[in-house]
Amino acid sequence: MLEVPTTEEAQVELLLGGTPTPVDLLSVSRVGSVGVMVAGSVYAGVDARVAQIVDRSHWLPKSLQYPVASVRGLATYRPLDLTLEIDGRSSTHRAANVVIANSRFYGKGMAIAPDASVDDGELDVVVIEAAGRLDLIRSLPKVYDGAHVTLPEVTVLRGTRVTLSGQYDRTGAPVPVGADGESLGDLPGAGEEPLAVEIRPGAIKILR
Repeated sequence: MLEVPTTEEAQVELLLGGTPTPVDLLSVSRVGSVGVMVAGSVYAGVDARVAQIVDRSHWLPKSLQYPVASVRGLATYRPLDLTLEIDGRSSTHRAANVVIANSRFYGKGMAIAPDASVDDGELDVVVIEAAGRLDLIRSLPKVYDGAHVTLPEVTVLRGTRVTLSGQYDRTGAPVPVGADGESLGDLPGAGEEPLAVEIRPGAIKILR
C-alpha cells in the first residue's frame, strides 16, 4: 500500500533520508460505537467473509492462506442487497462484495482499486455485482493486476463520503464488515442507521 522497503538497508535509508509526506485516512463510524481510523480499505460481503476464514487458517503457509480462503469464501457466498450513498447520490445493488478503498491494494497483493491513491483526497468504491460462484472464482486472478474493473459486473465510483447498509439476499441475515484485516462487526440492515465512511485528507504524515 505504501511501498515500505523490505530490506534493512533500504529501511534505514528511508528513516534517515525520507521526506514526511501527508497521506489520507478513512474515518469509519456507526451509531452506538466509537469511530475508527483506517488506512487502506473497508469492505462488506465476500471479502469480509474471506478475512474471517483467513483468521482461522493459520495452519496453512502464509502464501496460501488468502488464496485458499478466497476460493472457500466465493464457493459459499450469498448475494447481498446493498444500499449505497456517495456524496448524496444513492444507488442500490444486488452484490457479492463492496470495497471502499483509500489505497490500490488489499488482501495480500490484490489490486482491488487500481486507480486509488492514498493522497488524492478521494475514496474509490468498487462494487462487484452478484454473479455465479464459478464466474466469481474464475475472475479472481484478474484482481491481482486490477483487470477485474473491466468486467461488466464491476462498477467503480468515487467520492469523499460513503454510507452503506444491507443484508443478505432479502433474508435479513447480517453481512460481515471488515477493515484492513480486522472485523468491524455486521453491516447495518435496512431501516438502520448506515455505516459511514469519510476521507480525511492528509490526516497523517509518513516517510516516503
